[in-house]
Amino acid sequence: MNKYLISVEADRELNYLYKVLMVFTRRRVETININTYRVEDLNISRFNIQFFADEQMARNLSKQIYKQIEVTKADVYLWDDCEHHELGIFSLHKSEKHKKATLEEIAEEHQAILREMDEVYLIEKVGTREALDNLREELRTHRLLDFGYSGPTGVLSSKVNKKMYI
Repeated sequence: MNKYLISVEADRELNYLYKVLMVFTRRRVETININTYRVEDLNISRFNIQFFADEQMARNLSKQIYKQIEVTKADVYLWDDCEHHELGIFSLHKSEKHKKATLEEIAEEHQAILREMDEVYLIEKVGTREALDNLREELRTHRLLDFGYSGPTGVLSSKVNKKMYI
């Protein structure tokens, strides 16, 4: 049993997800993590579903999902062969006035977004777990109050030796 990720694109709204998940239910394959979003510019919905299965079951799931009328893509990847991007949210105490300029520089250097709230600064960054950990280490000296990952936001790019199963 390996951990896989199936990336599905459908021409319908996000409520089409139940039809995709029924394929997993009928084959008694448990899903671990589901990420869905709508791409307005392309007028499609994307579903990233993480699951455990053997190679043959992963191929069968991909084929079964691809047969659905509204599905335009159903690619299966080995989980370890994908580069995953996540959302990190950093909450920092808003104590010193000079801190904003420093945090703006750090956010710009790490291609993150700095938001000023009533009592805290929030820095949001999408990137690999390693990039988020590096940013967290740098922010630790600036009274980092809280930090959280949102979990995988998608497979935005793949490693060079990505294996696709279809």
